[in-house]
Amino acid sequence: MSMPPLSLSSGHDPVTIRVVYAYLASATFWLLVGTAYGLLAAIKLFWPDFLAMESLSFGRIRPIHTSTVLFGWSTLALVGLGYYIAYRTSRVPIWRPQLASFALWLWNVSILCGLITLSVGISTGPQEYREWVWPVALLFAFGLLLNGYNYYRTVAARKIPEIYISNWYILGAFCWLSIIYVVAYLPFYQGGLGNIVIEGYYMHNVVGMWFTPMVLGVTYWALPRMLGKPIYSYALGVLGFWTNLLFYTPIGAHHYIFAPIPWWLQTTAILFSV
Repeated sequence: MSMPPLSLSSGHDPVTIRVVYAYLASATFWLLVGTAYGLLAAIKLFWPDFLAMESLSFGRIRPIHTSTVLFGWSTLALVGLGYYIAYRTSRVPIWRPQLASFALWLWNVSILCGLITLSVGISTGPQEYREWVWPVALLFAFGLLLNGYNYYRTVAARKIPEIYISNWYILGAFCWLSIIYVVAYLPFYQGGLGNIVIEGYYMHNVVGMWFTPMVLGVTYWALPRMLGKPIYSYALGVLGFWTNLLFYTPIGAHHYIFAPIPWWLQTTAILFSV
């Protein structure tokens, strides 16, 4: 089944557009901040004594750079575009624009708190993409749940019977990241080998089960519009959705081959990576 992207017959909803612009504006701001920290980290690899301050040491600015770019720039930009796609393909405005705005406020506060805490050396340690301490992560998680629920209600209120393939991927991304984020911060996974296994799970799936499906959702909407053609195969898009869910989630352990973790887990990670 192939269907072209749909649009509102009455034109754009100004309230929804303001929400989308707010997300994209915040994303652009954090892109500039994150890129500045990334540039500073690169300079320090060549010139370690540049801006020799404890709060600007490489070990502190590196996680600030990654978390700001990942959750400030990429997440906010993709969620903003996701809202636009949901309302255009469902032919309804965002279910609760105020909820989307409040979630954006929560996310901006959490990213700012993450930047401050990492700058003063308060973190969970060397854990890729999850250096934020749990109070900061909790703020981000609340914003995630609010946006996910708002997105779901928007698609549920659609004026057409079909759920456009972009919404499959974006709704799936919200569901998956909620699970991944909770698992990553469970207290009994914060030490020992269990922490290593969960680190591989979290680090890999933040990319593969959040950013990847979000980008695919945007692409399935934007590419047909750019080419002026419908999607080649709706069925292949749905198949890709389920195979990504089936094969991607357990592969994080391939970072720890021959580590003292269960061999069956390493084998599964290798097989599913292939």
